[in-house]
Amino acid sequence: MTQILSTSSKDQEDESSPGANAESAALHQSIHHPSIVSLFSVFSIPSATYHVLELCPQGTLSDYLSQHSNSHRLPVLSDNQLRGVLKSVADALAYLRKELVLHRNLNPTNLLITNEYRIKLGDFSLAIRLPTVNSTSSILCGAPNYVSPEMIARIPYSFPTDLWSLGCVLIACLNGIPPFEASSIAATHERISRGKYELPTDTSLHTKDLISRLLRTDPRRRIDIDDVLSHPFLDPS
Repeated sequence: MTQILSTSSKDQEDESSPGANAESAALHQSIHHPSIVSLFSVFSIPSATYHVLELCPQGTLSDYLSQHSNSHRLPVLSDNQLRGVLKSVADALAYLRKELVLHRNLNPTNLLITNEYRIKLGDFSLAIRLPTVNSTSSILCGAPNYVSPEMIARIPYSFPTDLWSLGCVLIACLNGIPPFEASSIAATHERISRGKYELPTDTSLHTKDLISRLLRTDPRRRIDIDDVLSHPFLDPS
C-alpha cells in the first residue's frame, strides 16, 4: 500500500503536553475504517518524530474548495459531490462513535482526497477516546470556524460536537467559505453561538433540512449520526 511520511519536530513536541503526541498516535493506529486515513507506524530520530500514513494524493478538501470557488459559482459542490463528502464523513463518524472516539477537529483541511476522489478523515492529533458512551469533555480545541457552541461555552460536550462541525463542512462545500467566518476569533465565536448562517439561493430542501438539523445550537436537539445516514438527502431516489 502506498504510504507517505509526515513529521513533527522535537521542539513542537516539547511545547505540547507530555505524552499527548504518543497518545494521539496510538489512538489513530487503533482505528481502521475505509473513510479514515490509516496510520501505519510511528518512529523517532533525535530531531523529529515521523508518522507513516496512507497517501491521499489529491490533497485536501480545503484545497479543492479553494481551487473551485474562484469562479464565484455557488454552490461550489453539486448535490452529488456533496453526497459523496457527507457519506464518507458520516460513515467515519458513525464508526468513531462505536469506538467512543471524539475527533474534535473536523474541517476541510483534515479531509483528504484519494486518487479515486474518495474523502478520508485524517489528523487525530486532538482526538480522544471517552471512557463510556455517556462521558464528556470540556476543552475548547479545533479550528475556530468549526468548533461547536457548547465548546465555546465550556459546556461538557460529546459526540454531537463533531456533528456540528460536519454541518459547517457542508456549508463550506456550498459557499466556498466557513459559515461563521469573521474578522477575529472572538467575532467568529459570537456568530457560532448565535447559529445564524446563509446558504446559496438554489440549495435543495433536503440539503437545507439536514444542515439545519446539524447546526442546532442546542446539542440535545441536534440530529444524531444514525439519522444523518438515513436522511433523505443521501437517498435522492
